[in-house]
Amino acid sequence: VPDESYFDAADLLGEVFVETDQTIRIRLLMELVRMSGRNILLVGPEGAGKSCLVNDFLDKQVTEDKKLMVRRFVYSSNSTASSLQRFIESNIHHRQGYDYGARGGKTLSVFIEDLNLPEADMYGVQEVNELLRQVLDYRALYKLQKPFEWRLLEDLVVIATMNTSFKPPATGFHTPISKRLKRHFAVFRLPTPVAKTLFSIVTCVLEGNMSHNQGMGLQQELHEQITEVTCSLIESVQDALRASPTPGRLHYHFNLRDVARVFQGLKNCPEEMRADEDYVVSLWQHEVQRVMGDRISRSDDSTWFERKVKDLTKTYFPEKLANSPSQFFVTFNTDTKEFYTGRAVTSTKITIKPTHQAVVSLDEVIPCLDTYLSRYNDEFSTSPLNLMLSSHVISHLVRIHRILSIKNSGNVLLVGPIGSQLSDLAALALYMLEYPIHTIDCSYRGSFLDGLRSAVRRAGCDGKTTTIIIKDREILDDSYLDAINSLLISGEYPPLFSEDEINSLLQALMPSIKRKFSSFLTDPMKFFLTRVKRNLHIILCLQPTHKVLSSASSHYPGILSKCHINWVKHWGEEALVGKAKHFLQRHSLFQDDASSVLRPSVVATLASIHEFVLQDCHHIPWAGGMAINPETKSKTKDLKQAGNETNDPYGRNLLMERIALANRQVDVAMPNEVFVGPTTYDRFLQCFMSLLKKKEGEIKNLLNDSRLCLNTLCEARKDADKLKHYITKTKSEFEEANVTTAKLLDDLTAKSTVLEKLKAKLGVGSDTLRSFIAMIDNEIDDDDSYLFVDEEKDELDEDFERIQVAKMKSRKAKTVEEITMAERERERLKEELDEAEDQVLIWQERLDRTCCERLKAIQNPPTMIGMVMLMAMVLLGKQEFSPHSSGAASSIRHERKSFDGGTIADDTSSSGGHSKKRNRLEPGQPRAPPQPTYAGTEH
Repeated sequence: VPDESYFDAADLLGEVFVETDQTIRIRLLMELVRMSGRNILLVGPEGAGKSCLVNDFLDKQVTEDKKLMVRRFVYSSNSTASSLQRFIESNIHHRQGYDYGARGGKTLSVFIEDLNLPEADMYGVQEVNELLRQVLDYRALYKLQKPFEWRLLEDLVVIATMNTSFKPPATGFHTPISKRLKRHFAVFRLPTPVAKTLFSIVTCVLEGNMSHNQGMGLQQELHEQITEVTCSLIESVQDALRASPTPGRLHYHFNLRDVARVFQGLKNCPEEMRADEDYVVSLWQHEVQRVMGDRISRSDDSTWFERKVKDLTKTYFPEKLANSPSQFFVTFNTDTKEFYTGRAVTSTKITIKPTHQAVVSLDEVIPCLDTYLSRYNDEFSTSPLNLMLSSHVISHLVRIHRILSIKNSGNVLLVGPIGSQLSDLAALALYMLEYPIHTIDCSYRGSFLDGLRSAVRRAGCDGKTTTIIIKDREILDDSYLDAINSLLISGEYPPLFSEDEINSLLQALMPSIKRKFSSFLTDPMKFFLTRVKRNLHIILCLQPTHKVLSSASSHYPGILSKCHINWVKHWGEEALVGKAKHFLQRHSLFQDDASSVLRPSVVATLASIHEFVLQDCHHIPWAGGMAINPETKSKTKDLKQAGNETNDPYGRNLLMERIALANRQVDVAMPNEVFVGPTTYDRFLQCFMSLLKKKEGEIKNLLNDSRLCLNTLCEARKDADKLKHYITKTKSEFEEANVTTAKLLDDLTAKSTVLEKLKAKLGVGSDTLRSFIAMIDNEIDDDDSYLFVDEEKDELDEDFERIQVAKMKSRKAKTVEEITMAERERERLKEELDEAEDQVLIWQERLDRTCCERLKAIQNPPTMIGMVMLMAMVLLGKQEFSPHSSGAASSIRHERKSFDGGTIADDTSSSGGHSKKRNRLEPGQPRAPPQPTYAGTEH
């Protein structure tokens, strides 16, 4: 292996290709095979670097050979023979006769990835590979428009890769290609790097990333320590966390690509902090947790991974670094003072460089995220985000923001149960990054491809950042996944653009390539695909039970390998506690000082109840144990000692779970299997708040009633004390009065006795005693009258006065009501009078010259006509026909005797009303002199 320096060796995507003895050996063989015109098939396990080696080989071949044109075709389980037919037809042109080949006499090199991915039909045949075999056998292609007409293919070379990793049937396995197709290839195997090879690759990748854009590398000792701990970690993870049919483990695929992602995040470390060993180690732990730990869905596996990282940190770094508290890093500025008003999310120019800002706790970013959320809801008031910024939501929002800020393959695969608000989290993260969302209509395949076409053109040709959010319910056809898989792996999807459209796009890019990227002049297609990978961000939101997760490794590998997976575990105890705590804080429940002791107990109770509900409903079998540190008892031989050990991925609990899954009938629902989603927890919290407020109101009412009763009792007690004191005082006065009265009575009796004795001696005075008694009675009557005079009003007098006032009010109300009714009657009569006046005026207008001539022609006019003429004269103001004249009155009386009185009275009142109206309209008209009364003849 040549001793090469990888200082600033990363390409535009930040990728570094490291040469090893295996890659150099295979590269030399591939060059010899290519010179002989043979096809090449590179096989090997997943993550061995097959695609990277082929891409690097083809890039160098294009640079050296101007007559070479490279086109990429990505296989998937949905690939068909017709898609390969259209792909080949779009890249060949007529040369002469029946000969076809690439434009300009170039050699067409077709790079096919994952050759064994297409599904076999009922006969075990892969149709697309059979068409490829036919093309390689006969070097010809049938025309679909003209059957049995051949097109002979010239200068066609196929380079393919194939994954040979063993996959159990439960997770899908690759169909082996036929030997008739395999015979056309020179097959080479690229093994997985181990030991020294792995160490050299990791060292060079770290060096290339840290020195990107002439950056300062790490210290030599720290560089070696980071390399060693990363190699140990990836080997342990690959050995322990393997993909298996166990729920939640289907997507476990860890390889060198994850190591490269960790170092790509590590290169964002500020240069002034690269000499700080504590900071670099903390950032490495953070990136490892984000790249690998966020992909882990099971609690047992997550516990093992965290313990493994901690143990490796203790082994390769000093004790003070291992025991120091781990820091949390965010990729956005948390200073809310720098926010400005009127920001527009339609800006597509990236102006903010992603930096890692260390925070001690997620509580520090709550004001910043709350400001972003408020601004988003203000700008998009028609579709606001209903997010509860708990610690769980904030942690996932920070992770999504970190992934989307990555320049190379910043694609996200969000996995979470129903109600996790995955699209809302992605929308808020994009708003923070000022990335616009490119909306795609997924209702039809044609509209979906049109949306992808415009997004690719915008990202590759215009160089603008474009994001696409696709939810699981929008994936209506497997062809959608085929297109997404191809874009993620190669940056292109052949059905999107024809060759003429590709040429026009490349022609539009040539000025930019000549001005800034002259190294891509020989291969402008590579520059276009590079810009697509840099600027196009695809966000997939799936449920844990979606078929893509179980079959992606064998059907659409690009979705797992090219996307950063963030598993939203909405069921952890920490998440439940954080959400309950945030809910209580948001609604100001138990926030006073008196409830500081009760608040933690309430939060723990709410989380424990919902955790029990989740376990009892069997809704999360893929999430593993809910306990953070599950424990099992192990017995020794002497049965005297017992210890507690945490479960490893191969522990007893996992074995029991595998046995239960193997014997479970998946199609039969369990009797207590009820759907409980994340929104259910929100409803539970809302119900708790409603019940709490209801009970709080009832208790307040009881307290108010009790307080009122106590006040009443206190007042009654005071009144009783006053009455008791008054009774005591009155009793003492009564006793004194009794003594005085008894004394006076004794004196009076004695004096009366003496007086009676004296009168008996004298024989007189019987009337004197009677008069004395009468005088005493008069004094008593005077005292009684005096008491009656000074007596105050009692309750009966007050009731009598109240009754009198009520009668007066009712009489007054009745009077007001009668006045109101009278006013209404007056208005009604007035309206009737106006209507009558209008009728008279109408008939007056109808009295024209023709009518008068007809009246003159009548020899003996009837009495009614006389009455009408009389009224007409009155309306004309003739005084001799006025009702006030005696002649008119006698005539009217005479007519009233001759005709129906009621009818004539109504007619007369009507004419009189119109006469009044005419007089009101013409107040200044002089009254006409009296004329003789009209004397009609009775008929």
